[in-house]
Amino acid sequence: MIRASLKREPDDNKTWANLLPVLEEAGVLPEFCFFTNFYMGLIPGNKSTGKFPGRHDLQFTEHCLNILVKQLDVQRPRLVLVLGGEFYHLLARISDDLSRWKKGMKFTEIDAVGPVISGAAINGIPGFTTNFALLMHPCKRKLNVGGRNYKGRRGDAAEKQMIRDGLVRSTTT
Repeated sequence: MIRASLKREPDDNKTWANLLPVLEEAGVLPEFCFFTNFYMGLIPGNKSTGKFPGRHDLQFTEHCLNILVKQLDVQRPRLVLVLGGEFYHLLARISDDLSRWKKGMKFTEIDAVGPVISGAAINGIPGFTTNFALLMHPCKRKLNVGGRNYKGRRGDAAEKQMIRDGLVRSTTT
């Protein structure tokens, strides 16, 4: 596995401020994680969340999918942490194994069909599989994580277990 150097964003960045403690409590070092919120680029202004302006541009979306596949091919992560509910349904275009996450599903529905998917084959990367865990976007986490439900755990404990299970399962796939 390639060890990424963790470059810190400003301390007031809500994504990192909310995500790093979760990873720490789950026993996961951030430099060994592969995170994606899918779209390449920035949102206009100084916000770190919101609807990405390029989401309606089919060519741009296809470009982001291709870049994601290249990143997965080069880095070969054991676990991909999918951050948020804005794009998860597009991942079915790179892996049939992710097709259970349908567009428009609420997190309660995702939790019912399985927020952790093990051994997902990626189109265009022969012989490689990885695991995916669909998490609440860290910026929205404090407000919404309470509704998560996984293996008898609720809220924060549910998402931490999703991360742990994704890593544990990855050692056997």
